Amino acid sequence: MGFGKVSRLSLIYCEPGEDLDSDNDFKLSFSTHVEEVEINPNIVPELLIKARNILNADIPEPVEKCIGICSWIERYSDKMKNLI
Repeated sequence: MGFGKVSRLSLIYCEPGEDLDSDNDFKLSFSTHVEEVEINPNIVPELLIKARNILNADIPEPVEKCIGICSWIERYSDKMKNLI
């Protein structure tokens, strides 16, 4: 039992729309994308370090009186801080 050699990779991801569908609650549309990925195991350690740095970064403060997603973040920033 086992797996064969990997010959192709794809990255499937969802990208959020430009703004919230509704400012009253968090409803955000996403579009799905598929990208072919080159097999290059030598870059994995560097990419893992970059990913860790992104996850460890501070969430920026929201802009005052903005509309759309940043206003939602401003209203719910305390809830988001508790998730981290």
